[in-house]
Amino acid sequence: MGPDLSLIVIPNNLLGTLQALKSFFNISLKREEVVSKPLELDLGVWVLFGFIGQNTVTEGPRNGYTTIKGFYGHFGFTGIRNYYEQKGYDFFEVGANRKFDKTIPTSFGGTSGGGLWQVHLMPLDAGGYKMA
Repeated sequence: MGPDLSLIVIPNNLLGTLQALKSFFNISLKREEVVSKPLELDLGVWVLFGFIGQNTVTEGPRNGYTTIKGFYGHFGFTGIRNYYEQKGYDFFEVGANRKFDKTIPTSFGGTSGGGLWQVHLMPLDAGGYKMA
């Protein structure tokens, strides 16, 4: 296998907002709490993100390179179909419905550089929701 590398470029106009809001959760600071009291599986929404092997593009030679590979990230909202533990690991089975979107890959084999995210939504007093 070759190198496994991905890059997410955050536009300059959003970087200041992310820094000011500290929107990223530092799991290391609350590891014991998160591990001992995980969120319920049916709480919030689930998002699957990754660089799908099926969407990898190989081009070249060009610009002095013999081979150029393009990796395209894909994300989508999903739900937990099944959950089980095995050898100390948590396993989540999620679904992808191609009925309404034929651009969804037919295989997620070779997915890397991403993850399955549970987004917890909390109601606002004024109506609407915010991410917890």
